[in-house]
Amino acid sequence: MARKVPFRDFAGLADAERSELVRAVGRHGDLMDVFAWGRKQSPPVQPADLVKQDEFTHDVLVPFTKGRWLVYGTT
Repeated sequence: MARKVPFRDFAGLADAERSELVRAVGRHGDLMDVFAWGRKQSPPVQPADLVKQDEFTHDVLVPFTKGRWLVYGTT
């Protein structure tokens, strides 16, 4: 299994919301984990956009519940 991706709460979520989010995505170690998790959701979830930051870095945007978004920084 890939290393665990650090979780950072930039939205200032309430403790209950933060716990829900960590339970849902806490085991994501790489984008393969994100895709596998997304396929198991009902309805399935997939990345909605890829934002190029520079020639080596991209942000992957994934829709989440209650209008929230997950953003994975990749290199």
